[in-house]
Amino acid sequence: MRSTRFLFSLLLCAPLAIPATGNAAPSQLRQNRPPPPTRNVDRMLVATPYPGNSTDSAAAVQVGDGLRRRLDRVAGKWFSVLTREKMNEALLQYAYPADAVLQPSVARTLAASLQARFLVSSTLTRNESGRYALHVRAVGMNDKAGYSFTLQQEPNQDLDDFGKVAADHMESAFKGLAEAKKCWDQQLTKPRDAQEAAQKALREQPNHGLAEFCLGEIAVAQNAPRDSIIAHYRNATLGDPQSLETWAALAVQYEAIGDSTNTVQVYQRMLSVAPTNQPLREQAFRLFLNYGKPDAAREVAEEGLEIDPGNAELWDLKSNACLFLSDFTCAVDALEMVFEVDSARADSLFYNKISVSASQQPDTARLLKWAERGAAKYPTNPTMLAHLVTAYSYAGPIESAIQAVQRLMAVDSSDLRPVLKIIQSLAAEKRLNEADVMGQYIERLGTPDDKQAYAGILTNGALAMLQQRENQDLPGAAALARKAVQLSVPGGQVAVNANYILGLATVLQLPGRDQPIMDSKSCELAEESRAILEEASTALELGKSASEAVAQYIQMATQFRPRIESQVKAFCTK
Repeated sequence: MRSTRFLFSLLLCAPLAIPATGNAAPSQLRQNRPPPPTRNVDRMLVATPYPGNSTDSAAAVQVGDGLRRRLDRVAGKWFSVLTREKMNEALLQYAYPADAVLQPSVARTLAASLQARFLVSSTLTRNESGRYALHVRAVGMNDKAGYSFTLQQEPNQDLDDFGKVAADHMESAFKGLAEAKKCWDQQLTKPRDAQEAAQKALREQPNHGLAEFCLGEIAVAQNAPRDSIIAHYRNATLGDPQSLETWAALAVQYEAIGDSTNTVQVYQRMLSVAPTNQPLREQAFRLFLNYGKPDAAREVAEEGLEIDPGNAELWDLKSNACLFLSDFTCAVDALEMVFEVDSARADSLFYNKISVSASQQPDTARLLKWAERGAAKYPTNPTMLAHLVTAYSYAGPIESAIQAVQRLMAVDSSDLRPVLKIIQSLAAEKRLNEADVMGQYIERLGTPDDKQAYAGILTNGALAMLQQRENQDLPGAAALARKAVQLSVPGGQVAVNANYILGLATVLQLPGRDQPIMDSKSCELAEESRAILEEASTALELGKSASEAVAQYIQMATQFRPRIESQVKAFCTK
């Protein structure tokens, strides 16, 4: 590339070789002839307009040729316009065809390679009537701002003439350019002279971008009122809406006064100027979220994806915006695109993020899919295993969930919420009698809160057993309630409810035990009934505040006491 640029310099700067002739003309022999005047002006590159539709490329070349040739006259006092021939030589060196149409950013690169100090770039669009619009920007290669305008083609106007009219439209901007540059050069050393120069430029071209930007910078340096600073920068954006630097300076001022509405709008304009500027897009995204504008943040990501659908970072940004909007389906969709575009980004943070997103509604199928993948890639990561437990608790099978919990507990037993989740799933399937393996983790490692939560699940499970009209399992309900009493805080509501259920589940067993005792005359059965009676009486007393119905069950226990005592005396006395 370096050698190519050197070649361009040679092509553009080397004198033309004049073939020798046999005899010199007399005029060539005259002595002391003054040398021809040379023009010591900067180069300007006038790029061929970039067409919005490739079918308009030929029209763009015609407009660009007219624009370039007329600018050689309009701006000739200040710049030397690179000819179409010179540009084509350069394009061929870069493997472009002659008269290639380049995007403005590429045209800027070409201008830098050709050592141009000023660039006129443009885009060409066509409306429904078939007429064209030319969007032009003229700016110094090192200037913060320039001059922009849009010109509509007149009916039946020749394309070459259209380009020439556009060039004429720029004459006032070129007249003001020298003074605008003077302002920029003197703003630090002679601010008053700089301001006067800027005003001269603005008389030639109102809202000249560079002149207004310069006045804004001077106002900042002089701690001028904020409204004055903002006014200059806003005028600069009117003169050159394509100046990213001006929009950035304006955003700083709006942020300083906490004007979130205008700050967001300015960042949106900045992104329209530089849609492929990834750092800017990320900065805007964070700012929009900080201002509580997640919708604007999602728009930023989506607009970027229209330009670059294969950008994994933008898909990730979109997922963040969707999460802020609580649109979890959108978040999972975006994260799946991250994986599709660049699977190398699927680290533990990725799997955690997508699993959390999928668990919110929940999207059970996708939660299981990504939780399994995460746990397979990170088999000893507690977070991945916890997501796997959650996924199985929703999607099943419960046996897989139990295995996942056991894997998790072997790695990290500090958080027992996944264990409680599986116990709850067993309760939902009316399989709490199989919860002993999981319950042991709670009993051995759980905090008082964990144990209280487990006791609540057991109490509800025991109540469900009592409420079954068919296959009522009184001993099973009593076992669950008994465990709940042991784990709950004495005197707490869970303990009261657990004792109430335990009292019911035990006292209701007594009627069914009476006849078998009498038939078998079994001392063992009689003593078991007495133990059940004592447990029932104690539990009902402790749980009597749970329900007004407890009183009738206490009375039932009282009525059974003489009967059971007589059975014990009759069958257990030798």
